[in-house]
Amino acid sequence: MILKHLDTGEVFSGETYDDIVRLMWSSQWFRDPTRKKYMQGVARRHKVWTGTDGKKIRTGTTKKFIEDLLNDAFFVRVDPKGVA
Repeated sequence: MILKHLDTGEVFSGETYDDIVRLMWSSQWFRDPTRKKYMQGVARRHKVWTGTDGKKIRTGTTKKFIEDLLNDAFFVRVDPKGVA
């Protein structure tokens, strides 16, 4: 699976949702102490940036977390055939 962050252009690839979140977490210059805290921080920032109490980014599992980021257009899936 390959995901591209729409704001920064960063690309993350991995076999599992856990792999993707691990790469996202480790790419931060100020790293939260755990991946769980990282996901909670992203969810909190999402709420602030969107200025809404609407759609919530779920942090119970890495799968739900990534699905919500994809559904909210923060990331897009990239076709591996389209990557150089």
